[in-house]
Amino acid sequence: MRLIGHLIPTFKSFVEGLSGERADQPRQVLWYDYQLLIEHRVGEIHGDLQDELPELPPERIKRLANKAVADSIMRAHFGDVWFERMYEATNLHRHAQGFFYPEGQNEYLDELTNYRKQELARRVHQLQFADWFGLVHDAVKKDYLSGVAFELDVALYLMNYPLNVERRDASLAAGRDFDLSFWITVPPKAVEVKTKEDSTPFNARTVSKTVKTASGQIPEGQSGFLFLRLPPPWVGPGLEDAYHEYLADALTSTDPTSTRYRISAVFSAVDKIYGRPGNIAVSRVWDLFIADHCLPEDWTLALRLKQLYDANLTYMAPSTPF
Repeated sequence: MRLIGHLIPTFKSFVEGLSGERADQPRQVLWYDYQLLIEHRVGEIHGDLQDELPELPPERIKRLANKAVADSIMRAHFGDVWFERMYEATNLHRHAQGFFYPEGQNEYLDELTNYRKQELARRVHQLQFADWFGLVHDAVKKDYLSGVAFELDVALYLMNYPLNVERRDASLAAGRDFDLSFWITVPPKAVEVKTKEDSTPFNARTVSKTVKTASGQIPEGQSGFLFLRLPPPWVGPGLEDAYHEYLADALTSTDPTSTRYRISAVFSAVDKIYGRPGNIAVSRVWDLFIADHCLPEDWTLALRLKQLYDANLTYMAPSTPF
């Protein structure tokens, strides 16, 4: 295929390849020009596939093009060795386990893995514009992908609001601080991000322990948001009612000084797998739970964030490549 000629460059390599007056343009202008290039490259990949595989339906062409773009993004940023170890290896690297699954074992897990790989590539591409992208690059390359990927999802979720978001340097906090700063206030709103492995059992103890750990990372005297990714196996009849009951209990305490009261709202995400063999799909579903002790300004902000996402008003965040 001619796709090899249409690799997706990184923003850094794009800027380094410029010269003269064009290289001196403001960063926002360079990012806009870069996005135009990416749009063109993605269109070329899609066109090549249509030309070479005319017998395939448009939806199949789109799936192949999306995979080609996602793979190209991750290779460009992290190199062939990392890519083959994390994205293509039969025996999954330990940093990918519990997030990706070996191909061919289960059609539902294959689709979930494909979805997660492409979403991670989207986030890496989108966050290149952030001045803290170096932290993103290092985290994806060195840490467990499950937690890192959801942190990036949350950063983009917050970026739907026209305010600055920063990823905090975990190496400086030694695991005792929150993950993201959301500059809606001064000091910024603390945002803690947690993921539950797909094999985690659904019960009150699991939810309570997660809330307790997260609340201890919100600074004393402040309120913050908890973002939590739930395992797909938790999806089922009665999940929402039982889960909200567990959250309500987890966010209260007989001790009025408990750190649990520092969390004012919990945003929960789950990758829902649906359909039948041969026609399986995955979609991200978000749930918002407001604590009884939530401050009015936190309630308004949390609700606004959820409304922006639900209405697909995501144009304030960096655009996706596919």
